[in-house]
Amino acid sequence: MRNYIILILCVSLIAPIFLIPREIYISAENPILSIALADTLKPPQEALEASFEPVIVPPSVPAILDKIAFCESGGNQYHPDGRVIRGRVDPRDIGKYQINLYYHQKTSEDMGLDVFKEQDNETFALHLYNTQGTKPWEASRGCWSRL
Repeated sequence: MRNYIILILCVSLIAPIFLIPREIYISAENPILSIALADTLKPPQEALEASFEPVIVPPSVPAILDKIAFCESGGNQYHPDGRVIRGRVDPRDIGKYQINLYYHQKTSEDMGLDVFKEQDNETFALHLYNTQGTKPWEASRGCWSRL
């Protein structure tokens, strides 16, 4: 019980630190805590609008595609050094879902996608899955069907 009370006390003392606005700072010249005026805590509306960019969120990925990605590329789009993962057997297989350029480059480009980019690779994999099921990844079925 004592430990529980100490924990609650510590949390109640530390938690407010994370709620301090950025405008509150410690000046290097004056070590006294300086607090900005309340009206300066709200940035102008145009600054708020300029700081946000739209983000395209891909639809959720079915569990089977996660398994396929794991078997195809270890679930990675890139090598640790930043190079895009290519197929060992066929270097035209690109990225996390090993999208084959010979069969799918024109369609993916017509869709405005670049399968060398992770989000586009995943978006095109979802397109393939929605139109063809798991057929494009039949060669790795022995792996992902056991996961």
